Amino acid sequence: MATGRAEFADVLTPMAVALLTMAFSLGVMAWALREKERLRLRLLASGAVWTAHEGIARRMFPDREAAQQQVDEMSEEQVALLVQQRMAEKAKPQVLLRVVPEEGVDDGLCVICYDKPSSCVFLDCGHGGFCKACAYRIFVRPPNECPTCRQHIEQVVELEEVRPTGQVSKVRQ
Repeated sequence: MATGRAEFADVLTPMAVALLTMAFSLGVMAWALREKERLRLRLLASGAVWTAHEGIARRMFPDREAAQQQVDEMSEEQVALLVQQRMAEKAKPQVLLRVVPEEGVDDGLCVICYDKPSSCVFLDCGHGGFCKACAYRIFVRPPNECPTCRQHIEQVVELEEVRPTGQVSKVRQ
């Protein structure tokens, strides 16, 4: 019978170790989830909302908030000068076509401010419908992404007059 107990003890010990390890890891996981929920509730009570991607973004781009605040504090002239400097570094497009929508579908106003006529297009994605001021502000302010597709903006192209005949318009840079 002594041999039976020894065999039972040999089988029980690894099983007991596995159960204790699993219980310990579940306890740690439950504690971490409770702490995360407490943090979320504390932030929610203060009016802030935290998501996992915000923490990752802060670690990846620690100077992003400072750069965004710096752009916000700039005057319109300084923003325009900064845009011109960035645009000078970019290659000029060979040909740019813009399709004019049917009458009544597009009022020709900026899709951001609905105040000024739309005259700019973002490259590489080609999305447009932005006035010069809104397009340059989006181009300069991090994360520098198209509001339509979130693709990185390589360049802002200002279009001159768009002819309803479908001809190619002149491109200003």
